[in-house]
Amino acid sequence: MDLLDDTGLCPLCETSWEPAQLKEHLEENLHRYQEAKDDLNRLDLLSNEIIDCINRLKNSLDEVKKARKEWKLVDNYLELDVWGAELDKLSEKIGDNDSGKIDLHVPENLSQIVGELLEISKNKSSPPSSEQTSWDHLTRLEENLKNLEIAQEDCKIQYGSYQRAEILLQAFEDSRKEVLNELYSDIKDRFVELYRELHGIDEAEFEAALTSAGAGIDFQVDFHGRGEHPPHALHSEGHQDSMGICLYLALAERLTQGYIDLIILDDVMMSVDAPHRRKICHLLADFFKGRQFFITTHDQTWARQLQSEGVVRGKDRIELSNWTIQDGPSINYMGNIWDPIEEDLKRNDVPAAAAKLRRGSEEYFSLVCSALQAPVKFKFSGQYELGDLLSGALSAYRKQLKQAKTSARSWEKYEELERLTEMENYSKSVFGRINIERWAVNPAVHYNQWADFTIEDFKPVVDSFQDLFSIFQCEVCGTLMHLVMNEATPEAVKCNCGELYWNLKGK
Repeated sequence: MDLLDDTGLCPLCETSWEPAQLKEHLEENLHRYQEAKDDLNRLDLLSNEIIDCINRLKNSLDEVKKARKEWKLVDNYLELDVWGAELDKLSEKIGDNDSGKIDLHVPENLSQIVGELLEISKNKSSPPSSEQTSWDHLTRLEENLKNLEIAQEDCKIQYGSYQRAEILLQAFEDSRKEVLNELYSDIKDRFVELYRELHGIDEAEFEAALTSAGAGIDFQVDFHGRGEHPPHALHSEGHQDSMGICLYLALAERLTQGYIDLIILDDVMMSVDAPHRRKICHLLADFFKGRQFFITTHDQTWARQLQSEGVVRGKDRIELSNWTIQDGPSINYMGNIWDPIEEDLKRNDVPAAAAKLRRGSEEYFSLVCSALQAPVKFKFSGQYELGDLLSGALSAYRKQLKQAKTSARSWEKYEELERLTEMENYSKSVFGRINIERWAVNPAVHYNQWADFTIEDFKPVVDSFQDLFSIFQCEVCGTLMHLVMNEATPEAVKCNCGELYWNLKGK
């Protein structure tokens, strides 16, 4: 069956069959043979049961035959001898798997014969003497004493095994407790540090106690100075989930140090509230440098935040969609839009390139607007087009760059002021090109007779958008610039590595 293929040839004799017909034929035969095998097994079982019954009955008849001989009743009750002979024949035929027919006549007066023999045995047998009774009791007692001695010896052996197992169990539990308590002690400060960093000033005094409790852990955390309690007692589900993430990260860091640099996070943002999701990105980027992360999520916003905060590079962000049992998932590489656009242009497929540019730009500038806290005109539907996002991003960039120049001037940092001025001039030229070129994106996506774009027409548009994207990213770490707030006051614009840093605080 394993050698069958789509050719229809029999793998043994190479006879040609219709495709799949040979397999059906073999499966049908196998099914029929399996049924026959089951019937044979059942016949064997039933035959053995019948033979056991015959043997027990023959043993009883042999005992009766001995008693008849002793009582000189050999010529009496000959029906029993005929019955015994027939039982012998039946036993032989069943043992030889003979399918022939056997007539088995049970004596019609069997009950009468048994009653008469029982009455004769009572008359012929004298009551046992007291000595015989005592002997019988002693014989049974001796057998019971032997069984008792065997049981006591077994009990002694088993109890010894039990005692050794108890010692081993206690040694294991003591060792486990020692190892786990040492592990929990090692990671406690790191766990507290990560949790405080994640929740900021709200949990600045947060403390935790982790101790071994059998195979589990006794986990107690502080609740704003009101004593230590289990996490589920007073903390919200979101806080409990964030504790789980911090505890896992601390454990993974400690247990894999020097062995495995990979940390896997599988959809861990189920209940963590939105304000803390970006902080988790900072946590991964700042506290776990040199670690590789494999992260899955259904949350599109957090996926974008992971990319914008530099935890995941654009080319390593993958979206799985349209999953089927036969073909698995479709794979979309979300991060780098330029290579797919370039491939479309090579095929002279300008509409496909324009569609990717528009979709990628909308996604990119939604991240920029979020990072710079840019003003975007509110829409109840939540559907923002490229024009809405781009206007907000450019407006926030100009405003924060202007504020950074004012700050540098107040601190008399003229080199910084000159650098910011150069950035301003460059950005103005890029913004000017975008205002000229971006009109071409929508007509290139949709069918318009007058918008018959060629590669030469659309390539400058792509180049302009590439230059525009680069303005909002650090050349060193590749992360988006983002606005740093001190409560409600803008304090700086920076990237994750600090190479790009605009001070917004005046003297």
